[in-house]
Amino acid sequence: MICNGDESRRRDLARAKIDNVSRGALAGYRARVREAGFAGARTAAISAYPRWSAPIWDLVLRAIAKARTANVELPTRAELLQYPVYKDDQCSLVRLDDIPEPARSAFIND
Repeated sequence: MICNGDESRRRDLARAKIDNVSRGALAGYRARVREAGFAGARTAAISAYPRWSAPIWDLVLRAIAKARTANVELPTRAELLQYPVYKDDQCSLVRLDDIPEPARSAFIND
């Protein structure tokens, strides 16, 4: 669907391809990221990724970030998911404001 745009001028802004290169609970992936208007593609290897521990978009974002910023170390999922748990007599609670991004977005309903 095009809103306020010209369908005849539509173009790809970027493309990413992510290949699974090893199986198992801690899988390996190879990513190739290419932006329109820039020569060449950037690649990244993601190893020992806990494949069933997050939505696929976590892998997609990590692959893009790693390919674009090769020397930057991304936080682990465990580091992102450290937050205080409040307990009362009936249940355990977590305040949405205590959950860091990008994990917080998974809990927000539109």
